[in-house]
Amino acid sequence: MSEFVQNRKVLYVDDEENLLFSFRSLMRNQKTEVHTLSDSTMIEEILKSTGPFAVVFSDQRMPGKDGVAVLREVAETSPETMRVLVTGYADMEAVKGAINDGGIIQYISKPWEDNQVRPIVGDLIDRFNLAAERRFLLDELKQKNETLRLLLDGTVTGVVKILSDVAASVGEEVAAQNLRVRKLGHAILKMMPEISQKENWEINQALELFNLGLVLLPPLVQFRINKEGIGTVSHDPAAKNHHLLAAYLLKDIPRLEGVANILLLMQKQFNGDGEPSQSRAKGRDLPLGSRILRILIDLETLSTGNFRGPKVLEQMKKRTDYYDVDLINRLLEVKPTRLNEGKEIKLPVDMLKVGMVLLEDLVTQNGEQILKKNLTLTQTTCKLLSQWGNVDPISSPVSVQLNEDED
Repeated sequence: MSEFVQNRKVLYVDDEENLLFSFRSLMRNQKTEVHTLSDSTMIEEILKSTGPFAVVFSDQRMPGKDGVAVLREVAETSPETMRVLVTGYADMEAVKGAINDGGIIQYISKPWEDNQVRPIVGDLIDRFNLAAERRFLLDELKQKNETLRLLLDGTVTGVVKILSDVAASVGEEVAAQNLRVRKLGHAILKMMPEISQKENWEINQALELFNLGLVLLPPLVQFRINKEGIGTVSHDPAAKNHHLLAAYLLKDIPRLEGVANILLLMQKQFNGDGEPSQSRAKGRDLPLGSRILRILIDLETLSTGNFRGPKVLEQMKKRTDYYDVDLINRLLEVKPTRLNEGKEIKLPVDMLKVGMVLLEDLVTQNGEQILKKNLTLTQTTCKLLSQWGNVDPISSPVSVQLNEDED
């Protein structure tokens, strides 16, 4: 942690050399770093070379620039510097109207008394450093908060990845649906640069966790989903509202409150019908992430071998009570290349990377299944493979699908 260092530099500007000498003598034992300037036209140069100063005193009546002009320039270069005008009694009335113009906080009369100037200098230095230390501490706090935010973001992202892996473990079709919905979601988000960074982050996490509620269903229901397929969800009363279970699980986790709200409302229709029935949200009052997920999940559910993609979306557009049609139009603009399944390749286990998709079950040489096909590899699963391979070698090579960012 860095420490605050006081600024005790004082500048006195006056065209009278004897007064500059007197000021230096006056401040000799006052723990100040004294600088003087006899040519007021050189104020800009000394501010650049020696500043910033804690305090600047300037005589008013000087050739070149007068005191008000000097202190105005100080205010522009270093607005925190304490600025004091030194002026004769005869100039007082003429100067009063110009004091605010230079941001002058105080003025003293000439000839000044030594016992008058010393405490003024000390008080102004203390005031400058008190404000400077406050700014320093606020900057330190801001930096610590940013460090904490980055740490928390990393922790939360790690938790989301683990939960996403757990949701994918319910069944092969669940893992495949997770992948397809996530890819489509990422594609449509790339076409929405206008949304905030926070909203974009929350939607991305919701794309990872929209099936998390399946993990909270009774084991018998999970077994049926694994055995009979993802279509079981829409026909089973116990599974139909699994999104509510996920939302209730996430709502009290710091930074995931917005994600929980997206999942809570992702089955609401555009006209407001649907669960949770106690929510009156409808139309564009529904979170953007909820409206996107509603479309993408139904697109997956309604698609068949010969009836998919744009054809399904065109039919969905007719259901203005169900969907945000503007979002469907956006999705129809997604380039087909973004929806491709990607390049397929066989790789040794030790070359598998995060983001790759398994195209076959991953089994050990003893025939034990570790991961199911259609699972997207994450940091968690890659670490699992590394550790498992040390105990029971894994059959290699493995067929995988590269993600969009792989070469």
